[in-house]
Amino acid sequence: MERDGHGVQIAQVPVRAGGTGIWGNFDITLAVGVPSTPHGVLEVFDVSAADGSELNKVVVAITFGRALIDPYHGFAQYTVVSGDTLSGIAQKYYGNANKWEAIYEANRLQIQDPNRITPGQILRIPQ
Repeated sequence: MERDGHGVQIAQVPVRAGGTGIWGNFDITLAVGVPSTPHGVLEVFDVSAADGSELNKVVVAITFGRALIDPYHGFAQYTVVSGDTLSGIAQKYYGNANKWEAIYEANRLQIQDPNRITPGQILRIPQ
């Protein structure tokens, strides 16, 4: 289940897995369109056969790329060097320094102040 930054459910897909005692990988795509917020969560859980309650729930913070830049094709990684600013990095990647907010939002979990990035930080640059 995916929720946007306001906690609103935007997608839910049931997946049947297991039953054989062997762990395996699975891949699933959730069609969410362009969410109203750049940040949200992915919730993964088992459903109790007894009462339908959620069991073993894991909640992961996620960033919706298409809410930052559309169309979205993934992200590049950039290692901050001395003298870098988000607007300078935006100018380099997008040709527009004013698009620094897309980089900031994509890295919100590691950047508390958009005016303070530090050499060695590895930033995700939405593409």
